[in-house]
Amino acid sequence: MKMKKIGILAFLSITWCAEVMGQPEGGDQKISKKQQRKEARAEKLVEIEQMVHDRSLILQATSLQNRYGARSFTLDNNNYILIDGERFVLQTSNPLYAGLNGVGGVTAVGSISTFEVIQDEKRKAISVIAQVNTPTLGQGTLTLQLNGSDFERATFSSVWGVVVTFIGPVSTLEDALVFEGFDRFGI
Repeated sequence: MKMKKIGILAFLSITWCAEVMGQPEGGDQKISKKQQRKEARAEKLVEIEQMVHDRSLILQATSLQNRYGARSFTLDNNNYILIDGERFVLQTSNPLYAGLNGVGGVTAVGSISTFEVIQDEKRKAISVIAQVNTPTLGQGTLTLQLNGSDFERATFSSVWGVVVTFIGPVSTLEDALVFEGFDRFGI
């Protein structure tokens, strides 16, 4: 009986020591993870800044929001805002049916008339305000709010009252895999 108690105590103490010795210091690990996230976000912001400077980027929406704040999550990669030099493409889609653009939504292809970049060093963010012209949606303002996260925002508002916000990650045109639907006006 005494031997059994000694065996159990030895087993428990060895298990406890292995558990205590095997754990890294919690404070150092937490600080390093936080620092890693901060560094990754800073690197991504530098990449985004270069994309904005080159006027070559695409925001693929993981969710869309209307002017009343109602948000719908998207399952496909056909909801996006594309900027390629002076060219602008806004596309929405619906996976359930094919609409006039072939993907169940709207494809508006147009041009960018003004493009203003505002850098906020305090918040480590970049804002872009662009005036765009499309035959489908008319004249409008595109506002990009970029901060290096995967939840970048692009809001398009037209003079006719159309307001749609695309929320999702920003990537280069080469890295994006999207299908451009048909523009009704063929531009």
